[in-house]
Amino acid sequence: NGVSENAIKISNLPATYKPGSQIELPQQVKFRHWKTIHNTHNSKLIEFNPKRTDSWEHTMYYKKEKASMKKVEDELRDEIRADKHAEKMKKHQRDEMRKQNIMRGMVVKPIRNMHKLKR
Repeated sequence: NGVSENAIKISNLPATYKPGSQIELPQQVKFRHWKTIHNTHNSKLIEFNPKRTDSWEHTMYYKKEKASMKKVEDELRDEIRADKHAEKMKKHQRDEMRKQNIMRGMVVKPIRNMHKLKR
């Protein structure tokens, strides 16, 4: 082997390492491996995470979709509002007609020909 017992170990590579060959590192469960790059949070990588944020494109797509839905909803709301207003106006017109009829009924006409009433 050629490595003495009291030699200082500089890296965590095995002493029998040959340059150009691959090393199998032991799987680490408790601690993070010091060589892995952590530039994203793990929660961002989970697919069905409710806290996960969408990409900018997704956000813009949903925004546009929401706006178009809002437009349709506003049109429907205006239609319903117009229908309600028409109903209100019809009711108002009926009330006015009723008032006019009541006023007509209250007018007393003098009886001119009593002979026609007696027949």
